[in-house]
Amino acid sequence: MASVAELKEKHAAATASVNSLRERLRQRRETLLDTDVARYSKAQGRPPVSFNSTDLVCCRTLQGHSGKVVDLLSLTSILAQLSLPTFPLVSVPSCAIGSVRRYQFSAFQVSLEFRDTIADFSEVIMCVSINSSNTNMFVSGSCDATVRLWDIRIASRAVRTYHGHESDVNSVKFFPDGHRFGTGSDDGTCRLFDMRTGHQLQVYSREANRSDNELPTVTSIAFSISGRLLFAGYSNGDCYVWDTLLAEMVLNLGNLQNSHDGRISCLGMSSDGSALCTGSWDKNLKIWAFSGHRKIV
Repeated sequence: MASVAELKEKHAAATASVNSLRERLRQRRETLLDTDVARYSKAQGRPPVSFNSTDLVCCRTLQGHSGKVVDLLSLTSILAQLSLPTFPLVSVPSCAIGSVRRYQFSAFQVSLEFRDTIADFSEVIMCVSINSSNTNMFVSGSCDATVRLWDIRIASRAVRTYHGHESDVNSVKFFPDGHRFGTGSDDGTCRLFDMRTGHQLQVYSREANRSDNELPTVTSIAFSISGRLLFAGYSNGDCYVWDTLLAEMVLNLGNLQNSHDGRISCLGMSSDGSALCTGSWDKNLKIWAFSGHRKIV
């Protein structure tokens, strides 16, 4: 019978082998992906989205919380989820082990009934996004720096795992067409993935702060109604508006009048795409609306 030391040695060897294979796969994937969305769009002559400080303005500040705002859910999203027979929620027990569980609404009373556990994780689950085009599918982001695609019809096993981030994945959101999704991470980057191929399509990364040489973490993301814009909230109070095609930052809401004074914790887009809601640790929520002459993107 093998001793504890021998088992530890075998485990270390197996881990090293897995990490080596993962690195070879990453390198092979990079050789096959000879371009990204931004380089292809620029080669095609796609013009950038132009923004100025009056195109997106803070039209209302919602006050009332006595503590930090940590999350928000639009009324349309609540009603949409209420219409689903089942949907995934995240449970993070005190032992810091994450699990994805499925709950079912009663058709005759406002109550939730636990149905089953879809999968268990060895790390904390940070976020979940449901595919509005196919409500059986959803993605989850975790502290293991991965994003996983799930199908509630296939329990206990992820359909696909996506790699690329180097730290906790704090936010995931499906692209409007339901075939791609975006992510935001503690590594300071946002990324766009193709759900079908498993490939990373684009990285949206800002420059490090010159004073401390550290990147603010991405806390939350949201897409515009067309998907051309990616809104990203950061731990330093910035909220970048990224052009998803050209990977360029076109506006920083943190530099505008009436911006937040603290960490951006959550973002939400209205169903018609005309307004963005931001929540912050400054205890406020703010509604940002496209000005009258500005075409919604």
